Parts: sequence; C-alpha cells; structure tokens
Amino acid sequence: MYRDIKVKRISAGSMLKLIAIGLYLSIVPLSLLVGVLSLFGIGRVMWNGRPLYGLTALIASPFVGVFLATMLTAIVWAGCSFGLWVFSKYRPIVLELQEADLPGSER
Repeated sequence: MYRDIKVKRISAGSMLKLIAIGLYLSIVPLSLLVGVLSLFGIGRVMWNGRPLYGLTALIASPFVGVFLATMLTAIVWAGCSFGLWVFSKYRPIVLELQEADLPGSER
C-alpha cells in the first residue's frame, strides 16, 4: 500500500542514489547486450572514435556503459538538485512511498 508524505526538500545524496541506481541498472546491461550483439556481428561498440567488433567489443562494452552511466548520473543529478532546490523554495514536495517490510516485524 502506498502512502503520501510531504517533504520540504530531498537531500542531494538521496537523489544521487536514486539516479545512479536507475541509470546503472539500465545502461550497463544495455551496453553489455550491445557488446554481445557485436560479438555476433550485429552492430558495434564505439571507443575513442574507433568501432570495436567481436570479442574486443564484448570486453569494452561494460566499461563504456559504466562511463556513460557515470557521466549521465553527474549531469542529471546536478540538474535535478538545482531544480528541486528551486521548487522547494515555493512549495513542499509530495511523494508516494511504499513501506518496506522489515524481517521479523509483525503486522
């Protein structure tokens, strides 16, 4: 069950965690898939302007994904931090949360 909470602002560290988890768990597997596809000759991985194919692309693709996810995390986090800081000056933020079930807790 979801419940709404009103918060004045969200910490920059919490936003960084959310953005990083989302981007790393989507971009790195996608880049690994591109590496596997290039292993079979379906596409390529670009590194320093050079196309990589085959086993080299499979080895390089996770590094490309981590690099891309890191850069996007930094850019998106900076923009979101500034935007939500400005937004918090005018009104509180309403979030929908689902509580986690803690082990050993009875309801």
